[in-house]
Amino acid sequence: DWVIYRPWLASPTVNLPPASFALLAPAAGDTVTADSVFFSWQAAPDANGDAVTYDLWVDTSPAFPMPESVFVITGLTDTTYTYTGDDLDLFTTHYWVVFARDGQGGSRRSTPAYRSFFAEPEDAGVPGAHRDGPALEVYPVGPNPSRSASTLRFSLRGAQRVRIEILDVTGRRVRALHEGVLPAGSHRVGWDGLTDTGVEAASGVFFYSLIAESGAVTRRAVLIR
Repeated sequence: DWVIYRPWLASPTVNLPPASFALLAPAAGDTVTADSVFFSWQAAPDANGDAVTYDLWVDTSPAFPMPESVFVITGLTDTTYTYTGDDLDLFTTHYWVVFARDGQGGSRRSTPAYRSFFAEPEDAGVPGAHRDGPALEVYPVGPNPSRSASTLRFSLRGAQRVRIEILDVTGRRVRALHEGVLPAGSHRVGWDGLTDTGVEAASGVFFYSLIAESGAVTRRAVLIR
């Protein structure tokens, strides 16, 4: 018997994306040291045997807007990565995601779609850690923007009287948060998005106003309802 071979009729090879894989660390809601973060995730096997690389994205928004993301590391061949640097916002929630790519156009997003972690300095919460630093140091508001609650973190070199308020764009007080003497060290004051009368503040731009014996600082906070 004769067999006629027609190679142009052969079934083409279908490229399959890498298999599903999970994010491992940081776990959801972990608190990490901002200047050194260890990331890890599962391997994503490829059914076609293609070499798989990974892209790690980190941002303060789970939408991961490009090119505004805090940082993106591409072409990783390992399933771990240790970040060192000063790109992360202190006292802020960040989100991270990994994409697996097979070099043939196939890609797979990690499961879950992203995870969050909270970044703070190494000496956060350590009594007296700021005794040699500035008399007053105020960090960015986090999360920012927020849909309800946000937090202002700051440190004092020595005990002093502090007044903290939420102001609107006209400078009118929306909410009194704290007034009194605070000891040296790290502190946090939160705003739940309510006014002094207990009514939800409307969406908009607000300011944390911190006035201490050693100085006055404002920090912008965006509220989205």
